[in-house]
Amino acid sequence: MPEKSWIQNAVIYQIYPLTFNYVKGSKSDPYMGAYGNLKGIIEKADYIKSLGVDAIWISPFLKWNRNGFGYDITNYEEVAPMYGTADDLKELTDTYHSKGIKVLTDQVINHCSMEHPWFEKSIKKEGKYTDYFVWADAKGHDENGKPIPPNNWPSTWDSSGNSAWAWNDKRKQFYMHSF
Repeated sequence: MPEKSWIQNAVIYQIYPLTFNYVKGSKSDPYMGAYGNLKGIIEKADYIKSLGVDAIWISPFLKWNRNGFGYDITNYEEVAPMYGTADDLKELTDTYHSKGIKVLTDQVINHCSMEHPWFEKSIKKEGKYTDYFVWADAKGHDENGKPIPPNNWPSTWDSSGNSAWAWNDKRKQFYMHSF
C-alpha cells in the first residue's frame, strides 16, 4: 500500500487575509475600512503553531479590483498593496516554515477580473488572447434590439437565475462569466 501524503492527515488552518488580523497602523481606505494584511498573519504565527496546525491555507492575496472578495484577480504576479509586498510574503513563508508549518496559497486560476490584461486583450482579439475566454455570438435580438444570450445557462453564483452570459459592446459578442 502506498505511503500516505502528509496532506491526508494534516490540520490545515484557512486564513482570509482581509479579515484575519488587523495590525495597528495597517492601511485603511473608505471602501474596505481597516483590514488585515500579511504582517498580521506573521504576527499570529506562534498562536497558530500552538493550535497544532500542519499548514496554513491563505485565501487570495494577489492584486484584485476589490470585487469578488479577492477572487477577481487583476495581476497574478503582484501582492495586493493593501496586504503588503512580495517581501512580506517571503517573510511570512520563512516565518511559518521555521515553525514547521507549510504554507498553501489559494491560486485563482479558473477565472480573472474583467480588468485583467488577458481579458482586455481578448476583447480586442489580440493574438493568443483572442480565445482565452469563452465568447459567443448573440442568438438574435429582442424586440428592443438588445442582443439575446446564446443559451439559457444561469450564472453559478447567482441564485436569482441571471444569465451566465454578459454582452461586450466592444467585441460585439457575449462572454461567459460563471461567477
